[in-house]
Amino acid sequence: MRVSESSMTYRIARNLSRDRDTWVLKVVGSADQRRGVPDLIICHQGLFIGAEMKLPGQRMSRIQEVECDRIVAAGGVAGVATCREDVDEMIRKALLREAVQ
Repeated sequence: MRVSESSMTYRIARNLSRDRDTWVLKVVGSADQRRGVPDLIICHQGLFIGAEMKLPGQRMSRIQEVECDRIVAAGGVAGVATCREDVDEMIRKALLREAVQ
């Protein structure tokens, strides 16, 4: 059975929200929302992470890339994730960056 991007995103968001040190918001696009915002907005131990969820083989749109670049420029971590392990790697990257500073 093929998993949809939406069901994968909801499952990962639900799993992340079980961690006491993590706050997560599943972004649901609408006409009133800024375009390109990552699917998951995560705050882990005070660190900001934006995860654009994609199925394997899919790529971010240009506007999604721009928004992720803006998050990184502002001091957060952002990028594409195809599974929970990718999101966990973004969290580790944020923690490592914080430890170095």
